[in-house]
Amino acid sequence: MAVKTPTKPTKRAATAGSEKPGRPSRLTGSVAAAVPSGAPLELPLDAVTPDPNQPRRAKNPGYTPEKLTELANSIKARGQKQAISVRVNPNEPGRYFINHGERRWRACHMAGLATVKAFIDNDFERVDQVIENLQREDLTAREIADFIGQELARGKRKTDIARELGKSNAFVTQHVILLDLPDPIAQAFDSGRVKDVTVIHELVVALQRYPTQVAAWIENKEQEITRGTVRGLREYLEEIRQLAAPTPASAVELVATEEVSAEPAPSLPSGKSSDRMHRAWIEVAVGNRAARLLTTRRPTAPGRAWVCYLTNEQEEVEVELAEVAVRLVSVHEG
Repeated sequence: MAVKTPTKPTKRAATAGSEKPGRPSRLTGSVAAAVPSGAPLELPLDAVTPDPNQPRRAKNPGYTPEKLTELANSIKARGQKQAISVRVNPNEPGRYFINHGERRWRACHMAGLATVKAFIDNDFERVDQVIENLQREDLTAREIADFIGQELARGKRKTDIARELGKSNAFVTQHVILLDLPDPIAQAFDSGRVKDVTVIHELVVALQRYPTQVAAWIENKEQEITRGTVRGLREYLEEIRQLAAPTPASAVELVATEEVSAEPAPSLPSGKSSDRMHRAWIEVAVGNRAARLLTTRRPTAPGRAWVCYLTNEQEEVEVELAEVAVRLVSVHEG
């Protein structure tokens, strides 16, 4: 009868809590502090290296100085609350590659920390990094606003909330606006037509100055609401206000119209300035014809403006605002 030779027990990978307090750590090469079961390790920052095959590239928006500074500020204020995930570097004992959390690792550097909280997970495949980023769902603007509102109700100041979040005071102020939006903007926000907090803030400012016109513009369900179109709207209203003086404001009718369909922006004639290619442009209706408002195009007398008809880009005419109803149809980007 064959006798089985006993095999040596397989060495299991060291995990948090497997080292004895006060003894040299096989993981870091330094004395390991007592780590409660389930708690992350405190690894030296210089013992951790970004994964060279990380799918998030250097130009990813999350790596901008502004975004990393925000994260670093929150770590300075509240500490590193979420541990990163690392795996053992098989070629360099005591060193690790980052699985998830490179932004937090970078922010810890910026915050001046010497260590980073981390869990060791050697059961790792590259697809896990992509899955982790794809499955992440950020807080909505409304959820952030509700949190800020609750903190304000507890007596916290906006500056304190901004510091704890690692955000600017303007970020907090813009989200506070969401707690009490004017009806036209609230409807656009609730329906999902506009989600950008900066755009909402710009709309609120515009609505305060031009309530009737901006409300009518928002009610046009076909109108795309973006940073560019809102900026174009404000430029249009300011331009018309200046052109119409001393013509009464009632001479300019700002309504959504079904008589003129939205058409692509005409290409610029040869030799003309390309400035308009990089800013929002204004589609208006002069009579029943679709036209593009040529803001700051050339000197005009009070109460007059230049337009370019969309059906013939060469046809530029000066119109009398007091006699011709110039109606804003929509604002386009590009």
